[in-house]
Amino acid sequence: SNTGIAGAIGSDDDSVFNSYGLFNLVPTYSTPFLPFDPFNFELYYKFYPVNGDSAFVQMTLWDSIGNQMAEAMAIITDSASNYTLLTTPINYSITGGAAFYTFIISNFYSSEPGSHQPSLGTRLLVDNVDFNFISASANNTAVDRQTTVYPNPARDHIILNVNTVSHFKMHTSIGQLLMEGDLQANSNYVNLNSFENGVYILEINSENKSEFKTIVVNKH
Repeated sequence: SNTGIAGAIGSDDDSVFNSYGLFNLVPTYSTPFLPFDPFNFELYYKFYPVNGDSAFVQMTLWDSIGNQMAEAMAIITDSASNYTLLTTPINYSITGGAAFYTFIISNFYSSEPGSHQPSLGTRLLVDNVDFNFISASANNTAVDRQTTVYPNPARDHIILNVNTVSHFKMHTSIGQLLMEGDLQANSNYVNLNSFENGVYILEINSENKSEFKTIVVNKH
């Protein structure tokens, strides 16, 4: 019927939780002396979209009894014929070493809000998935030299500091593109007056590198 079928891959090698059909979890084998608490994760990807298709990657950390501890998600929209670095921070809601993680890679269609089947021919290739375990204080210094975003949560604007000419996109949490523009290698003012309260995904692209940050808008 010339209709694409959504393609996804997930990691799963835990028999206890999987027997209940609730989670697909990979053990971290953390200990009190060596906790599993990564700062961010990264991967390299090639993407060949058709008809405005998008893709996403999602990583979730869980504790030993199945409570969600942290999550990171990135949306891929632009085609990339060469392997491109994607890095995204892990946002923690519960501190402490994680016992399991879930990692999902998927193609989906996002030119309109909601979930749709991707087009026939859309392909996503992923390689070298890795976690970054640099301590938060040391890693924040490294991130500050690359990209900073403030204030976050934001009310009506954000300031983006980048070291090189870049391009940014703002997406909803389901991948709908709301705004995009070019960034100069300094401070850039981005007006968010038209945004409703909620969580958004900021995508920054420069020199074969994609970076994603979660932006919270709170006008109260």
